[in-house]
This record gives sequence, C-alpha cells and structure tokens, in this order.
Amino acid sequence: NGVEFVSSEELLEVLINSMSDEMKATLAGRRPTFELCMTNIASSNEETETISSYANSMGYNVGNYFDISLLVKIDGQNIGNISTTVGAIPMTVAVPGSIQKEGRTFFVLRNHNGVISEVGRGTGTQIPIDTNEFSTYAIVYTDSLAYVGTVNEANNDYLIELEERIKEAIEEGGEHIIDWDKGNALPLSILQDLKANPKITLNFSYKYEGKEYKVIISGNNVILDDSIPWYGPLWLAAHYPSKVSGSVTTSTQSSASGGIYIVKSGDTMWVISRKVGKSLAQLKSSNPHIKDINKIYVGEQIKY
Repeated sequence: NGVEFVSSEELLEVLINSMSDEMKATLAGRRPTFELCMTNIASSNEETETISSYANSMGYNVGNYFDISLLVKIDGQNIGNISTTVGAIPMTVAVPGSIQKEGRTFFVLRNHNGVISEVGRGTGTQIPIDTNEFSTYAIVYTDSLAYVGTVNEANNDYLIELEERIKEAIEEGGEHIIDWDKGNALPLSILQDLKANPKITLNFSYKYEGKEYKVIISGNNVILDDSIPWYGPLWLAAHYPSKVSGSVTTSTQSSASGGIYIVKSGDTMWVISRKVGKSLAQLKSSNPHIKDINKIYVGEQIKY
C-alpha cells in the first residue's frame, strides 16, 4: 500500500474521536477498523501544481504525488473517510525504488486546502511522518541539502574568518552588519551563532549554477534545523530575503533595490514588508497579480 501505521489503543481512541457523528451512529456497539489507502496521482492538478511550485522554490525534486485516505470500516464495509483527525497520526511512507539513492534526503510534503506543510523527512526507504490531515502529498528529495557547491568538511578553513568576525561583533556589542562572499553554503554553527545574537545581520553573497545570490540573514529571524549540518545555496535563497541576478557572465537582471521573496508558512504581506524593508503599498505596487494582499500562499514569489 505504501503507507501504514502501527495500531494501538491510544491511536484507536484518537481515530474514533475523529469520526463524524453520522459514522458513530452506525456503530451500534460494533468496533470499527481503520485503513490507510495511498493512491498515486498520475496527472497534474491544482493541488500538485501548488506542491510543485513550493518544491521548486526550495530547490527540491519531486519524486511522486499521491493521496492518503483514512477509511473507516465496520464488518469489512467502508462507511466513510476521515479527512482530519483530532490528533497527529504517526505513520510511515515508502519511498519508491526508482528514486532511492544513497545519501539522498527525502521530504514528505502535504497540501491541505492550499497550505503546504512538511510532515516528515528521512534518508532511508521508509519516511516517518506525523499528520492529522488526509489529502494530497508528495515525496520530494535533494542531493545537495547537506554538502553543496564547493563546501565540504575537508575544505572549510575560510569559515574560520567568518567565525572570528561574528565573535568580534559579539564582543563589541550593538548592531552589526557583516558582509560575506566566500563559498555558497553555511554550516549549522554559524546560523546558531546568529540566532543567539539577534543584533547581528549577515549579508551573504554567493554564486551558484550561473546565478548570483544575496541573502540577508538577520539574527532575529534565523531559520534552522539542528538535524541539518550544512545549509545550501537554494535552501538559503528560499528561506531568507534574497536577491537573484542572471548569469554571472552577463549584466545583472535585478537591481540592488529589489529582489524575490518566497512566501513561507505563517507569512503575511505585512510580515514580508518588515522582512524586506518595504511598505505594504510598495509590495502591492510591485505585485499587481496579487488581487487580495490578505490571500498569499506558501511557495508564492513576491517581488520587492
């Protein structure tokens, strides 16, 4: 089936409490059973296109799309589906053999009512996830999440300089902006230092696959995951206010006064305006395709 959970009395209680009143009325003292059903999606639709847009913005490759349904049965007969449970359900999703590869990192993304969420990640053939909503999902992957570009454990001596500059800024105190243009990825330790010192901002400029990037990492807005040892160029550009220009061998296609921001979970146009230093009116003027500034979506590109 490709997806499964381990049954327990605690899980059964959550599932029963998630049944609709109509389904509960049909029990008549009988014990229901629950079954997960995974259905691969072969053709694109609005749900998969939203996931694809988000995956592209993160630099992920899409492995496959699928729906997960939670069926309720009595005496072997299906009496309905549960679309949302009252608590998260732990389960595992099988990675298709066609995309399995040593060292590859997989993520399971869920699209529920237009909201994209990461519900699990792993590097094996089974990805553990926790979810309480049953709709459209995708397994996406990357080969460059940990070590990318020219950065690796054996050749990162230049980062000592960056560590020293951050240390000096901490000792001096106050507001500091550090400009940095070496390499194209950052280790977890640097982001941890920035997060612990919110008055420090790192302006990181780098080149990757023929493009020039500049990301602005403010200490009071650091995004990190302790399980990720290195943060690559596409990950950084997707998670922080960034400016991207065209081929490094041609004239740039974006000015120093603007860039592209990728909408993340929890963002509003007001929050984005604070992050990129623009007014709401300026963002609205730069994005005429957005008819209602109160309706933006994860993965959407905002010009500023």
